[in-house]
Amino acid sequence: MTKHLLLAGAILLQCAPAMAQIYVTGPFAACGSITDDHARLACYDAARGQQNRPLPATPAAPQPQAAQSPVNAFGLPPPVAARPVTPHSLSVGVASYTFNKDHRFVVILDNGQVWRQYLDDDSTAKFKANGKNYVVITHVFWNSYDLKLNTMNAVFRVQRMK
Repeated sequence: MTKHLLLAGAILLQCAPAMAQIYVTGPFAACGSITDDHARLACYDAARGQQNRPLPATPAAPQPQAAQSPVNAFGLPPPVAARPVTPHSLSVGVASYTFNKDHRFVVILDNGQVWRQYLDDDSTAKFKANGKNYVVITHVFWNSYDLKLNTMNAVFRVQRMK
């Protein structure tokens, strides 16, 4: 097995200079200096298909792509212009709050959102009995959110319900 790997490596090493020569002086040489990604790829595609014919000095600018069908776009991220800009945190007043039997809270915010404290978060929230309560909810990573109540130093792990 080791002899076969050594033999394959030796063959590849002997072919490498010839392959490099194609990209340095052959029909692919003009493509390396093109800065636009789409134009450079088009140049390489043209060079691969037309190795015996001279390449144009300047490749044509890429044509705008037509909208992809939903089937063809499945799994691709949306275009940058279509991505919604989401805030990193939200500061808002509390419209109401309740505690469940495990002493975990559920808050309804002034904007209508409903958030609940995770069951594995054993911190106890102390809402103001008199006056307005405020929260700051911060997106920390993936789909995790932390909630700070009023000016408390405690941070509660929360999940949005609706």
